[in-house]
Amino acid sequence: MVRSCFTALHAVLYHCLPENQLIGQYVLILLLLTKLLKRAFEPFLEDCPGINPKIALLVCHDSLFRSSRAFIGFSVISPRPVRDKIIQSRQKILPALCNPHMPRDKLYWEPGNCAEAETFAHLKEAAEKWKGGKMLVVSLALDLKRLEPCRLCERCGYVIKELREQYKFSTIDLAPRKVS
Repeated sequence: MVRSCFTALHAVLYHCLPENQLIGQYVLILLLLTKLLKRAFEPFLEDCPGINPKIALLVCHDSLFRSSRAFIGFSVISPRPVRDKIIQSRQKILPALCNPHMPRDKLYWEPGNCAEAETFAHLKEAAEKWKGGKMLVVSLALDLKRLEPCRLCERCGYVIKELREQYKFSTIDLAPRKVS
Protein backbone atom coordinates (compact mmCIF):
# COMPACT_ATOMS: atom_id res chain seq x y z
CA MET A 1 0.00 0.00 0.00
CA VAL A 2 1.31 3.43 -0.94
CA ARG A 3 1.20 5.73 2.07
CA SER A 4 3.65 8.46 1.05
CA CYS A 5 5.43 9.84 -2.00
CA PHE A 6 8.57 7.98 -0.94
CA THR A 7 6.81 4.60 -0.74
CA ALA A 8 5.36 5.30 -4.19
CA LEU A 9 8.81 6.13 -5.49
CA HIS A 10 10.19 2.92 -3.95
CA ALA A 11 7.51 0.90 -5.76
CA VAL A 12 8.21 2.60 -9.10
CA LEU A 13 11.98 2.15 -8.75
CA TYR A 14 11.52 -1.52 -7.86
CA HIS A 15 10.14 -2.09 -11.35
CA CYS A 16 12.31 0.43 -13.22
CA LEU A 17 15.87 -0.18 -12.05
CA PRO A 18 17.71 -2.24 -14.65
CA GLU A 19 19.03 -5.66 -13.70
CA ASN A 20 22.55 -6.98 -14.20
CA GLN A 21 24.40 -3.67 -14.08
CA LEU A 22 27.78 -2.99 -12.53
CA ILE A 23 27.76 -1.78 -8.93
CA GLY A 24 29.23 1.54 -10.08
CA GLN A 25 26.32 2.07 -12.46
CA TYR A 26 23.84 1.52 -9.63
CA VAL A 27 25.76 4.01 -7.47
CA LEU A 28 25.62 6.54 -10.31
CA ILE A 29 21.84 6.03 -10.60
CA LEU A 30 21.57 6.61 -6.83
CA LEU A 31 23.64 9.81 -6.99
CA LEU A 32 21.64 11.25 -9.89
CA LEU A 33 18.32 10.33 -8.28
CA THR A 34 19.45 11.83 -4.97
CA LYS A 35 20.40 15.14 -6.62
CA LEU A 36 17.03 15.31 -8.40
CA LEU A 37 15.11 14.56 -5.20
CA LYS A 38 17.13 17.10 -3.21
CA ARG A 39 16.24 19.75 -5.80
CA ALA A 40 12.56 18.74 -5.79
CA PHE A 41 12.25 18.66 -1.98
CA GLU A 42 14.64 21.52 -1.15
CA PRO A 43 11.92 23.99 -0.06
CA PHE A 44 10.38 21.36 2.23
CA LEU A 45 13.76 20.29 3.64
CA GLU A 46 14.79 23.89 4.39
CA ASP A 47 11.52 24.51 6.27
CA CYS A 48 12.01 21.39 8.42
CA PRO A 49 15.43 21.67 10.06
CA GLY A 50 14.98 18.54 12.22
CA ILE A 51 14.15 16.26 9.30
CA ASN A 52 17.00 14.48 7.52
CA PRO A 53 15.54 11.96 5.08
CA LYS A 54 17.82 9.27 3.74
CA ILE A 55 17.88 7.35 0.49
CA ALA A 56 19.50 3.91 0.46
CA LEU A 57 20.81 1.66 -2.27
CA LEU A 58 21.13 -2.08 -1.85
CA VAL A 59 22.81 -4.06 -4.62
CA CYS A 60 22.69 -7.85 -4.58
CA HIS A 61 25.32 -9.37 -6.84
CA ASP A 62 25.90 -13.06 -7.46
CA SER A 63 29.12 -14.04 -9.21
CA LEU A 64 28.03 -17.64 -9.83
CA PHE A 65 24.90 -16.61 -11.71
CA ARG A 66 26.56 -13.46 -13.05
CA SER A 67 23.61 -11.30 -12.20
CA SER A 68 22.73 -8.36 -10.01
CA ARG A 69 19.67 -6.56 -8.76
CA ALA A 70 19.38 -3.18 -7.04
CA PHE A 71 16.80 -1.73 -4.70
CA ILE A 72 16.35 1.85 -3.51
CA GLY A 73 14.53 2.75 -0.30
CA PHE A 74 13.78 5.78 1.82
CA SER A 75 13.54 6.62 5.49
CA VAL A 76 10.02 7.20 6.77
CA ILE A 77 9.04 10.87 6.52
CA SER A 78 5.32 11.19 7.25
CA PRO A 79 2.89 12.39 9.87
CA ARG A 80 2.97 10.15 12.96
CA PRO A 81 -0.08 7.93 12.17
CA VAL A 82 1.13 7.27 8.61
CA ARG A 83 4.69 6.75 9.84
CA ASP A 84 3.53 4.15 12.37
CA LYS A 85 1.65 2.21 9.67
CA ILE A 86 4.65 2.25 7.33
CA ILE A 87 6.96 1.02 10.10
CA GLN A 88 4.48 -1.70 11.13
CA SER A 89 4.26 -2.95 7.54
CA ARG A 90 8.07 -2.96 7.27
CA GLN A 91 8.29 -4.96 10.50
CA LYS A 92 5.80 -7.53 9.15
CA ILE A 93 7.79 -7.95 5.95
CA LEU A 94 11.16 -8.02 7.73
CA PRO A 95 10.82 -9.86 11.06
CA ALA A 96 14.50 -9.17 11.90
CA LEU A 97 13.37 -5.63 12.77
CA CYS A 98 11.32 -7.03 15.67
CA ASN A 99 14.07 -9.10 17.28
CA PRO A 100 13.89 -8.49 21.05
CA HIS A 101 17.71 -8.48 21.28
CA MET A 102 18.03 -5.54 18.89
CA PRO A 103 19.55 -2.43 20.48
CA ARG A 104 16.73 0.01 21.21
CA ASP A 105 17.87 2.47 23.84
CA LYS A 106 20.51 4.53 21.99
CA LEU A 107 18.46 5.71 19.01
CA TYR A 108 15.28 7.74 19.14
CA TRP A 109 13.53 6.21 16.12
CA GLU A 110 11.85 2.84 15.94
CA PRO A 111 13.35 -0.14 14.12
CA GLY A 112 12.06 0.05 10.55
CA ASN A 113 12.30 3.83 10.18
CA CYS A 114 15.64 3.77 8.34
CA ALA A 115 15.91 3.78 4.57
CA GLU A 116 17.89 0.55 4.74
CA ALA A 117 14.92 -1.27 6.29
CA GLU A 118 12.98 -0.73 3.09
CA THR A 119 15.79 -2.26 1.02
CA PHE A 120 16.70 -5.12 3.39
CA ALA A 121 13.22 -6.59 2.84
CA HIS A 122 14.35 -7.61 -0.66
CA LEU A 123 17.25 -9.77 0.53
CA LYS A 124 15.05 -12.84 0.92
CA GLU A 125 13.92 -12.53 -2.71
CA ALA A 126 17.52 -12.26 -3.96
CA ALA A 127 18.78 -15.09 -1.74
CA GLU A 128 16.03 -17.41 -2.97
CA LYS A 129 16.66 -16.45 -6.61
CA TRP A 130 20.37 -17.30 -6.38
CA LYS A 131 20.20 -20.20 -3.94
CA GLY A 132 23.55 -21.97 -3.96
CA GLY A 133 25.41 -18.98 -5.33
CA LYS A 134 27.82 -16.58 -3.67
CA MET A 135 25.87 -13.38 -3.06
CA LEU A 136 27.55 -10.08 -2.28
CA VAL A 137 25.37 -7.32 -0.84
CA VAL A 138 26.57 -3.74 -1.25
CA SER A 139 24.83 -0.87 0.52
CA LEU A 140 25.08 2.89 0.43
CA ALA A 141 22.84 5.42 2.15
CA LEU A 142 22.88 9.16 1.53
CA ASP A 143 21.46 12.06 3.48
CA LEU A 144 19.05 13.76 1.04
CA LYS A 145 19.56 17.15 2.63
CA ARG A 146 23.38 17.25 2.72
CA LEU A 147 24.13 14.71 -0.07
CA GLU A 148 26.53 12.96 2.31
CA PRO A 149 26.99 9.21 2.77
CA CYS A 150 25.66 7.70 6.00
CA ARG A 151 27.01 4.59 7.68
CA LEU A 152 24.57 1.92 8.81
CA CYS A 153 23.11 2.78 12.20
CA GLU A 154 23.57 0.32 15.05
CA ARG A 155 20.14 -1.23 14.49
CA CYS A 156 20.60 -1.65 10.74
CA GLY A 157 24.00 -3.20 11.42
CA TYR A 158 22.30 -5.67 13.74
CA VAL A 159 19.60 -6.48 11.16
CA ILE A 160 22.08 -6.99 8.32
CA LYS A 161 24.19 -9.24 10.56
CA GLU A 162 21.13 -11.37 11.35
CA LEU A 163 20.13 -11.54 7.67
CA ARG A 164 23.72 -12.35 6.67
CA GLU A 165 23.65 -15.37 8.98
CA GLN A 166 20.23 -16.43 7.70
CA TYR A 167 20.88 -16.10 3.95
CA LYS A 168 24.69 -16.60 3.83
CA PHE A 169 26.00 -13.58 1.96
CA SER A 170 28.88 -11.11 2.30
CA THR A 171 28.33 -7.38 2.78
CA ILE A 172 30.06 -4.12 2.01
CA ASP A 173 28.91 -0.69 3.22
CA LEU A 174 30.25 1.89 0.74
CA ALA A 175 29.88 4.82 3.16
CA PRO A 176 33.27 5.81 4.56
CA ARG A 177 33.93 5.34 8.26
CA LYS A 178 34.06 8.52 10.30
CA VAL A 179 37.52 9.19 11.65
CA SER A 180 37.58 10.75 15.10
